[in-house]
Amino acid sequence: MLPAIMIPLNHPRSINLLWNVPGFGKIMVLADNGGQGFFLDRKGDVLIINLNYELAKTHLTVVNRTLEDYTKDGYTIPEKVLSKINRARQFFANASVEKNDIARAMLSTKALNCSLYAGEELEYAKALQSIELHRKKDVTLKILDETGRSLSATTVVYAQTSHDFLFGNWEISKGTVLHLSYYRLMKEAGINFAVLNVVWRDTGEAQRILGLWTDQDTNVEGYNVVWFHGDWGIGEATYLYSLTFDQLRAEVDSHVFSVVSAYKDKIQYWALVSEAEGSWTNHWHLSADQIVEIIDVSCKAARRADPSATIILNFAIPAGEWAGYKYGVEGETRGYVPFELLQTIVKRNVDFDAIGLQLYYGDIRQIDGFAHPARDALSVSRILEWYAQFNKPIFITELEVPSSYSANENFEYGYWHTLPSEDTQSDWLRLVYAIGYSKPYVRCITWWDASDIGAFSLYGGVIDQNGRPKLAYYTLKDLIHAWTTHGVGNTDSDGILRFRGFAGNYTLQVEGYEPAQVHVSEHDSNEITVTLKKQAVHGPTNATIMYVAVTVSAIAAVVSLLVWKRSKIQSKSINAAANAARKSVRFNA
Repeated sequence: MLPAIMIPLNHPRSINLLWNVPGFGKIMVLADNGGQGFFLDRKGDVLIINLNYELAKTHLTVVNRTLEDYTKDGYTIPEKVLSKINRARQFFANASVEKNDIARAMLSTKALNCSLYAGEELEYAKALQSIELHRKKDVTLKILDETGRSLSATTVVYAQTSHDFLFGNWEISKGTVLHLSYYRLMKEAGINFAVLNVVWRDTGEAQRILGLWTDQDTNVEGYNVVWFHGDWGIGEATYLYSLTFDQLRAEVDSHVFSVVSAYKDKIQYWALVSEAEGSWTNHWHLSADQIVEIIDVSCKAARRADPSATIILNFAIPAGEWAGYKYGVEGETRGYVPFELLQTIVKRNVDFDAIGLQLYYGDIRQIDGFAHPARDALSVSRILEWYAQFNKPIFITELEVPSSYSANENFEYGYWHTLPSEDTQSDWLRLVYAIGYSKPYVRCITWWDASDIGAFSLYGGVIDQNGRPKLAYYTLKDLIHAWTTHGVGNTDSDGILRFRGFAGNYTLQVEGYEPAQVHVSEHDSNEITVTLKKQAVHGPTNATIMYVAVTVSAIAAVVSLLVWKRSKIQSKSINAAANAARKSVRFNA
């Protein structure tokens, strides 16, 4: 008997499922009849499909449309990507004329494999170009001396010292001196955004951690202020379970106002309401309207406490895979699709600043036994584009995939490309960070755990249990370094220096003058007049020292990778080391 799906009459439906694609992995795939959906208009009608064929048809349609869009937008498509797309097209064309269902399914599987790899390579190629186009900004500096005279034909050394973009990590929330040391190691990699749990059950713990942590030049995000997870969010505050909706709403108002007021001098960003879409946070069987009301109350309370706070609404399952989990069953615990909740939130003019999306797709196994289904990178990009419709900044609030797996793992939630390893973890990090960073509306990417000790996703840290940085750590460090601007240039006859750079603070050095600080904005004009003061101290100047620093910084990523290689217990060949050092993601045929 064939598997069957019941669909309502006159309502097109698509099929999403976890599917084993030989040579690519076990991932979520879509069959939607080439974008049209499957449709029945008479009671009792039956439509029989070759699912392998429909999966290949749908994904190839997506890739073809994406290619057309990117070509129209002026992106250069590498020849190897076009070649892979053409291979997928040829396999699919052969499947389309094949009469034997089994043979058609086999050809379709080959088409799907090629199409999935081609889609990722296409998205990665576009991302690299988008970073240059959208993240880098034109900078025009007019360099003057103290008398207002233009310094023409003058060598200027410029170096970025901070990023406006937020590269985040949660490690400090684990609360021990050891984990704080791991966070400092992450800071060496370029992390500039610390995520601090300020959960309902124990806000005093957050205060204790802030007391241990003296890093004043890092942005801090208060996280999970309203998070109704039974064990991790509510904990011992079990009195909440017995409250009526009106009582709960009042309690939320009081709690949020109190917490934000207490920490507003140290915390600017607030992931205020977390995972509101989940059945695991809906102990009161709230309707969608009631959930939106709780969110509204939370946002208003935070805004009263700190009008300048950045308020983020944080969602765990952005594609809605668990929206129907337990719906109408087992006490009618309900889950919802975040996108649909946001539509209502925006319609009701709830005052919030940014959308938070957790992208755990492919995390294999979490400490609670569950996981998120694996996805290909093109589908992750399309999820981000989906939420960009709300015209709000997007924070990737949690991201993590493992470097290994347990001996008894059955991969019921799938895997990406091959079974987890340090290589696949590194490749996924490089690919998803590039895609996220390339989108101007994405303001933050947070790799959740620094270390494997206490990691939410098993083996999901970029530092192992023994404190050894993994390949993914050096990949992250390499990426942030590549997205940090530094250089040397000469002013023209009018004292003008032009360059393109990433947003953030910069130090400028000119021989014989004190260093100057400027800020490059991602949104405002970067035509900046800089007045330099003469340097009083003789001897080697700051400019000379900084010139040397800029010169040697280009090899930092290579050095860090060599350090990682030395730390490996088992050595690899010279060719393997060279492959790890290449700044590209491995894509198979």
